[in-house]
Amino acid sequence: MAELLRAVAERHANRDLAAVALMVWSEALRSPTLAERLRAAVLRPQTFQVGETG
Repeated sequence: MAELLRAVAERHANRDLAAVALMVWSEALRSPTLAERLRAAVLRPQTFQVGETG
């Protein structure tokens, strides 16, 4: 997750998305469902879209 946060921070530094990514990461620590969806997004980012349900 640290690598993911670093990549988001570098890619979106001008939009402060690193802060959002950190909040999502902290929530994923408590939510196995969210954690799995994040893993899926990282493994296949070209097919994951906002609002995708499965």
